[in-house]
Amino acid sequence: MTESLKRGIQINVADAPCVEPPKHAKALCWTFITPKMQENKAFELMLTTVQPGGGAEIVTHATEHAYYVISGRMQATVEGQVYNLGPGSCLYMDKEAAHGLQVVGDEPVSFIVIFAPARQYA
Repeated sequence: MTESLKRGIQINVADAPCVEPPKHAKALCWTFITPKMQENKAFELMLTTVQPGGGAEIVTHATEHAYYVISGRMQATVEGQVYNLGPGSCLYMDKEAAHGLQVVGDEPVSFIVIFAPARQYA
């Protein structure tokens, strides 16, 4: 349930919009914080889960962003540099950095994605 507070808002995963993100395979993304949902312009926050054999094509974004891995393993490529990420790993990517990812192993990878500033305000 989403519960508005005077200076805050709570969004539970059951209430967060869930989509299959573009240019991803075997992935789902739950959006928690975005200008479309709140009056926030500073950042966006999402939870992404990618199943074994899945990943994301090489893309760029106009904003800085980061991944924080909760569970599973993935290999991310940023401007040709390969990063092996697992639980507790964080990866920062500069704006316009070409990047993609692939799941490593036979378990899904779940990770938080943060864009700053929010993409529509970049």
